[in-house]
Amino acid sequence: MRKPTALILIFTVLVLSVSVVSADVRVVLLSSTDVIGQVTITNVDADDNNRELNGSEILITNTETDVEHRVQIEENGELIYELPLGSYTIEQITAPDGYELNTKVYDCSLNVPSGASASNVKVINASIVFSNTVISDEDSAGNDEAAADEDYDEEDADSAIAPTKSASVINTSDPSDKNPETADPTTIMAGVLLGAICIMGLCLVILKQQKTKKRHS
Repeated sequence: MRKPTALILIFTVLVLSVSVVSADVRVVLLSSTDVIGQVTITNVDADDNNRELNGSEILITNTETDVEHRVQIEENGELIYELPLGSYTIEQITAPDGYELNTKVYDCSLNVPSGASASNVKVINASIVFSNTVISDEDSAGNDEAAADEDYDEEDADSAIAPTKSASVINTSDPSDKNPETADPTTIMAGVLLGAICIMGLCLVILKQQKTKKRHS
């Protein structure tokens, strides 16, 4: 049997696979000289995984550089997005219409696994699945009540402010309106003297009349 030549060995395709790096995340490595990182994000109904959901907005953040990527799932409930190699967090920031937000944050590593040669790797792909629960009628009613309570609180706050404004007008009014001007002491004394003179004059008239009556009698 002939041994394979060196040329055949150079073009042999090497396929590697590694274990899950976090929940619902799978990394697959293929061969080539240029390494490409990409993430496949799928969005489904929590009660029916066959039902694909569109419209959610996803935030992808590089944990080493803090560079953010905002992407939206628009077709077939799936998005494939290329990224530089590195470590990322992936989270849903806007839920599909009619669904509750999935608040779980996934950790994703798009790096060549230790022990693997970068020259033999073509693609590092991470697959993540977001599942969303339908907003129930009770939750919707609760949201409506919360909004109504918020509006009511704003009205109460406006009515509570009104007396404060009225009080401020009173506090800034002219102090002379509250404290009448005190009479001049000289005027008071003059009034007292005038009253005394009138009383004395009246007494003299009465005495004079009494003397006149005595003389006639």
